[in-house]
Amino acid sequence: MKKHIMKKTIACIIASTMIYGLCACSGQTADSTSAAEYQVSGEEAEYSNIGVTKTGDADGDEADFYGENSAVFATEKGTLTITDSLIETNGKHANAVFSYGEGTTVNISDSVIETKGNCSGGLMTTGGGTMNAENLTINTSGNSSAAIRSDRGGGTVNVTKGYYRTTGTGSPVVYSTADITVSDAYMESTASQGIVVEGKNSVTLNNDTLIADNNTKNSDKSEYYQAVMIYQSMSGDAAEGTSSFTANGGSITNKNGDIFFVNNTATEISLSGTEITNEDEEGVFLRAEAAGWGNEGSNGGNSKIHRHSQVPSTAADKAAMYMLK
Repeated sequence: MKKHIMKKTIACIIASTMIYGLCACSGQTADSTSAAEYQVSGEEAEYSNIGVTKTGDADGDEADFYGENSAVFATEKGTLTITDSLIETNGKHANAVFSYGEGTTVNISDSVIETKGNCSGGLMTTGGGTMNAENLTINTSGNSSAAIRSDRGGGTVNVTKGYYRTTGTGSPVVYSTADITVSDAYMESTASQGIVVEGKNSVTLNNDTLIADNNTKNSDKSEYYQAVMIYQSMSGDAAEGTSSFTANGGSITNKNGDIFFVNNTATEISLSGTEITNEDEEGVFLRAEAAGWGNEGSNGGNSKIHRHSQVPSTAADKAAMYMLK
């Protein structure tokens, strides 16, 4: 993997004062210019009460697929555990916490993450890595910056509790090219879809609150807005096949457009005891049709819906599904 020098500032939080340069949190000492202090490769490391502020830009695949320019990075079957910490990035393609490669595991809990640049996710998992997160607060403000994000090669992501909010265009709370489960969490998007599943991958929500206000377009491939988008981009980042979206309990509130949009893929949607509200009277429950992804004539949506203990909460939810294959 190509590497470059990352401009990093390590900080400790002591009595609400941020002290830059050297810190001694839980016995750890970090040089402010050290890129490797929170980079684990093939080993185990634990950090508590640390602060990391990452600046600087990167371009494309090395950052999005392989962890270059991230603030915290684990690879080569390493295990990294972080608790009670603050992690911030302000740069393009500057993901906050990154797990790359099969056998690699990141465990992070009771921490705050904020990213401000474009293409900068809060949690990023690729190449078959594992990400376990509990009780986090994540805010992202850049475009294409999902709070819970995966990319080429996917992996397994488990998120429990916490607050996850995005405000950028093309920045759903969850973007999945992996198997992602979120439980007992609050999730909100103010410009993008709440959830996006790409290719043969999955998202499972257990007793979550999801509020989606998809009101801004990041491409011209579709004219519709939605809370949950399930598709295949054909970019090579996600395998082709049947995807799945599952919601058990909790609630999904959509402020603009449709609840579900399926394009250029097959999917199974399972809902059990989930309160679904569409505040857009013109929106439909499910729209499965062709858009700008895939080959014209064969890029519609194929959907199976399983509903258990579901009571439609608005007139729009009661309307017939809109389907063009």
